[in-house]
Amino acid sequence: MSEKSKIISLADERKKKKKNPEREEISARRRDYNKKKRNKKLLIVVGIVLVLVIVLRPIISLYMDRSKLQEENKKLKEEKKKVEAELKWSDSLEYIEKQAREKLNLYMPGEKIFVFDEDKKEKEKK
Repeated sequence: MSEKSKIISLADERKKKKKNPEREEISARRRDYNKKKRNKKLLIVVGIVLVLVIVLRPIISLYMDRSKLQEENKKLKEEKKKVEAELKWSDSLEYIEKQAREKLNLYMPGEKIFVFDEDKKEKEKK
């Protein structure tokens, strides 16, 4: 064996001899303690994330509902404007006259009404 390999093997033997059962027990306790500490930290982080999810979920849901309701509110306001304009138009004499002519077949005094028989025209075309 070479000099270098002898030194390495002697160092390994010394390390084996130096192993103390008390030290091993202490290092095992430290490892367990560190494991428990890491687990505790992980549990705290998971708990915080869980609480945040539980708290923020309804807030986000409400925000989304709010935006939908705002859009619906805009549409309803536009529809309201249309209905109000239609209401104003329905109060006018022009509207009343138009409805009377179209739906009730009424006419103004002195007007001459011409009636065309469209069915005859269609029959003649055939």
